[in-house]
Amino acid sequence: GPSLVARKIDEASRYGSLQVTDGTLAGFQEKSAVGPGLINAGIYLLPEDWLGEIPSGVSASMEQEMIPRWIASGRKLHVLEEKAPFIDIGTPETLAEADAFFHQPEILGRS
Repeated sequence: GPSLVARKIDEASRYGSLQVTDGTLAGFQEKSAVGPGLINAGIYLLPEDWLGEIPSGVSASMEQEMIPRWIASGRKLHVLEEKAPFIDIGTPETLAEADAFFHQPEILGRS
């Protein structure tokens, strides 16, 4: 069913964390909670009719607009926790680290 991929990290304060109840997303906790947490990896599996509800021609936030709207309407979004290596490329500094990250042997499938 509808799902999002999550990753547990040691320090979630930069990202905000997921609030999960019985394996489904209950909501998002704002950035600031210090310590470990489960974060949104930004990978979604969504039904086509849900995607049709995303406004076209304007920006819409999945985390701030669409997903909270779907949860409020009673829809379930399963949280799939992944343990694979993770990198956030959302800042110029972390984007600059991406090339080295993707060339690590464990990312390339080499031991």
